[in-house]
Amino acid sequence: MRSAVALAVLAGPALVLGQTVNTTFVAELLQFLEAANLTSLATVAQSIANTTTGERILASISNGTWTIFAPNDHAFTGVPANISSNPDLLADVLSYHVVPGTVNASDFFNNSDTIIRTLYNDSSRVFLEGGLSQVLALKTESGNVTHVLNQNTPTSILQSTTVGNITVHIVDSVIDIPGNLTAAAAANNLTGAATALQQANLLTTLETAHGITIFAPNDAAFTKALQAFGSSPPNASVLSAVLANHVINGSSVYSTELVKTNTVSAGGESFNFTVNSTGTFVQSGNITGKVLIPDIILENGVLHVIDTVLLNTANDTSAASSAYVSFIPFLCRRR
Repeated sequence: MRSAVALAVLAGPALVLGQTVNTTFVAELLQFLEAANLTSLATVAQSIANTTTGERILASISNGTWTIFAPNDHAFTGVPANISSNPDLLADVLSYHVVPGTVNASDFFNNSDTIIRTLYNDSSRVFLEGGLSQVLALKTESGNVTHVLNQNTPTSILQSTTVGNITVHIVDSVIDIPGNLTAAAAANNLTGAATALQQANLLTTLETAHGITIFAPNDAAFTKALQAFGSSPPNASVLSAVLANHVINGSSVYSTELVKTNTVSAGGESFNFTVNSTGTFVQSGNITGKVLIPDIILENGVLHVIDTVLLNTANDTSAASSAYVSFIPFLCRRR
């Protein structure tokens, strides 16, 4: 029974208890992992089999089709001890490698991001709108290599295959689960953005929101903006108004959805998005910025790095509130 328990944790459709486990299929999956030299993955799966997440995925393994991003043996050597020694956290990490449906290598687009929703949905670590599960962002770049984006350790798909109803993409790193805004700002050298949010007393508000999109200017953009203010830097009120027009409240809008969605900022101002051969652009008021790094996934939303501070101080609380409420029907369609 060790084989069934170990592998069922890795691949299960919906998290539904009480289903019958197809142990024959699970045994086939185990044989595949061993043949593919993914022995560490099988061992880790066994260690999380008695966790809540492991049991739930085990109960659902026999149904539907799934895609697994399977770290190779070398990948597990880089897993920090605080994760490898914590079966519950390790189960969450592995659930972030499991995706409903069949996602083939050909489904990852050249020079644009692909966003796919995973099984990772621990309510103590995922804070998306409407209880949505967390997403992965991937991109195929030069040389036809597909990368998982914005990882602490570069993560690429090495090869792809199938076993039964499971599509398996072997990757060279264990995929990091998303952290909070503070961690993302530090990892992406967004010192100016983090400082401005703290000065405007907005950092905690954004980190505790459920569903958030942030257009974060890089440090060069903040330096240029401060020069525009001269010897009189903006006070907290002005700074708060400007920063509110860099945020979409209550909605995680990934790069693939920007031009498809009518969005209003947390300050009540409309965003306009355009995409052309030179990139993706966001406009607020009469200021336009280019998206430099899209789809930095947060535990409660998404962050896009832009090259310009959107110096729009206009504020319409009624429009902001209305936009937040009107997002609910759209949210239901995204499930």
